[in-house]
Amino acid sequence: MRPTPEKVMLLSEKKEKTYRPINPNDEVYLFRLSIFP
Repeated sequence: MRPTPEKVMLLSEKKEKTYRPINPNDEVYLFRLSIFP
């Protein structure tokens, strides 16, 4: 089954909300992510 564009949008929004760090150290977090993928 191919996901519809609406579903893809919802999935990407959910992913962003899930993986976006909600803390003051998010720069450090992103930096670590770039070093250790």
